Amino acid sequence: MFSTITLQKVSKYYGNNDALIWALQDITTVFHQKDFTSIIGASGSGKSTLLNMIGTLERPSSGNVLLGDRDVTMLHSNDLADIRSRNIGFIFQQFHLLPSLTALENVCIPLFHQHVPFHKEKRAKELLQLVGLKEKISSFPSQLSGGQQQRVAIARALITRPDWLLADEPTGNLDSETGKNIFELLISVKEINHCGIILVTHDPSLAEKTDRIIEMKDGAIIRDEMIRSQEKVKQ
Repeated sequence: MFSTITLQKVSKYYGNNDALIWALQDITTVFHQKDFTSIIGASGSGKSTLLNMIGTLERPSSGNVLLGDRDVTMLHSNDLADIRSRNIGFIFQQFHLLPSLTALENVCIPLFHQHVPFHKEKRAKELLQLVGLKEKISSFPSQLSGGQQQRVAIARALITRPDWLLADEPTGNLDSETGKNIFELLISVKEINHCGIILVTHDPSLAEKTDRIIEMKDGAIIRDEMIRSQEKVKQ
């Protein structure tokens, strides 16, 4: 289990010496599994790139990324893929459901090539019930609303029992009321599954409901504020 994710002087640039574009600049921070962290900032501020670094989808140009006490910066891509498949669940703005598969089958996708100590279909049904789609397990994506499709995507992200859930604008393609419901579902998911959640969002009203806010500008962290401790939440 990786209870922390640490970035040490992480920078990321694209291009060459004549035309460098800095996506991240000297980021040093620690994410704790107990916290629900939101990352905010204008478009192009580096939010998604930071999330990709946390989730090992991209390698830094310099600096180190540690999952727990394990430095994963120079791991082989196959090893990183194995970590992602077991320890990190991803939720995106686009739902990325396969149209030819049912909700149940879509949730099971991350387990297709894994041997796990639980019954895959039973676990998928339990998760679909958790996200309020018990009656939709045989429905195809085209038969589901946008909010329902995102709920399937959340269930899919949880199927491997990950340590961390990384959500990149999960409410971006939804109306405000549905987006609010999805956010509340994420809060419930954290309480039930005890996974760390890091949320990229453009919505400051959602960010204010999380435990910690990181604000970015021009690839740098300009605000890192703990606005709600777990002790306060429990009271």
